[in-house]
Amino acid sequence: EEFNTLWQHVLVPCGHKLVYNTGRSLADYKALRRDWDLLIPDVFIGGCGTQMYTFDPEGNEVEVSAWAESLRQSGWDKPAIASKILSDPRLQTQYGGGVEIREKTESQDNDLLFSMRLAATGA
Repeated sequence: EEFNTLWQHVLVPCGHKLVYNTGRSLADYKALRRDWDLLIPDVFIGGCGTQMYTFDPEGNEVEVSAWAESLRQSGWDKPAIASKILSDPRLQTQYGGGVEIREKTESQDNDLLFSMRLAATGA
């Protein structure tokens, strides 16, 4: 609350910009904003750098599409990475010959983020 007051009455009039940079997703930020008195930032960078948004005057997020497109053009291929992980002989040895990828919730709807847990199959 003290920060919010300082920010709104002193720093915003001086032209400062508020940026949230987190490994968490935009959905996680929105949930936190509902539960806490978080200010709407000028820029939100989330999903381990894979998401970037600005906000309109009403507080609605606006994807920085050039950022997302630059990441997509970088050659990132989520299925190819999963295949490479599953076929890694060291992981096959470590997990007893079978590896299963269990993708974490925060990356399931993000085609640029791959957050996972490895588990032995049949275990």
